[in-house]
Amino acid sequence: EFVILLCKNYSGYQSLLYYVSKLGAEQKIDFETIQEKNSGLICITRSMDNDFINQLKKIFKTNLYIGLETPSKELRILSKDLKIPCVAIPEVCYLNQQDKQDHELLCCIGMKCNLSESSVFLSKFPHLYKYFGEEDFSLERIDNVSGFSEEEIKNTNSIAALCEDFSIFKDPMLPKFPDIPQGEDSASYLRKLCRKGWIKKIKDNKIQSIKDLKSS
Repeated sequence: EFVILLCKNYSGYQSLLYYVSKLGAEQKIDFETIQEKNSGLICITRSMDNDFINQLKKIFKTNLYIGLETPSKELRILSKDLKIPCVAIPEVCYLNQQDKQDHELLCCIGMKCNLSESSVFLSKFPHLYKYFGEEDFSLERIDNVSGFSEEEIKNTNSIAALCEDFSIFKDPMLPKFPDIPQGEDSASYLRKLCRKGWIKKIKDNKIQSIKDLKSS
């Protein structure tokens, strides 16, 4: 199911890293994992599955929102029935309106077509740039975007206000190793393990040196 997880603070960032580590090890995130660690996170979902949303509500409580990329009668009804606020999350592909041509060229490359063909497709999405202001997301700024209510836009601002400024570079987050060899610390031992894994990966792929990589 589709969800967006936003970090309110550094604690939320740590929760997100925990999920990423779980994904790498187990290839999935279940409700038990989310229940175990969800501090500092805001969850936005576009799911229409009542059971799925109710499970999220038990975990995230007031930090759960139903997201609208475009106005949706069905999702608004679901929001009202489940007493979960809606939030406007329109798609944004580039920051400024003048970047439109660059975006179209990238789409041409991706779709393997010429500019006139991609323009027909992209004309259905006229507001892919950041049409909200530097300070807030206002009705005046999006009067041509159709359909978002004042409450939905207000909820977008509320989420932005909940998110703190924090640095992810203040301290390295090294794994905790149970048995570090004598003469090593966490950083040097991690470096040794990474190099060992890198050499194994090279051998597994039958690449003996950087020279082989360059000539392949």
